[in-house]
Amino acid sequence: MKELYDNNYYNEILSSRKKLVIVDFWASWCSACQMFSFIFEKIDKQYSNEIDCFKFSTEDGNIIPRELDITMIPTIIIYKGNKVIFKINGLPTEQMIMKKIGELL
Repeated sequence: MKELYDNNYYNEILSSRKKLVIVDFWASWCSACQMFSFIFEKIDKQYSNEIDCFKFSTEDGNIIPRELDITMIPTIIIYKGNKVIFKINGLPTEQMIMKKIGELL
């Protein structure tokens, strides 16, 4: 799982050759973000051939979160073909996010 920053966000998203790209916007002080990190690690391992998983710390950058209207964390954005196809604010359940991934693959 790779970290994204304001200066590499779009290059990494656009250069992905995988079917889906998932970005987790998080912060170290956010308990819901910490809980989602376990789910996100599982997704990264289970779908490593089909999905690129990235993390973006909102403590390390604020330009991209503003551009994407990230108003709460965690926020999960899923891209397909370099377009946002799904966005969820707050902590999704493992079942919900896995179901959504299955639908999108």
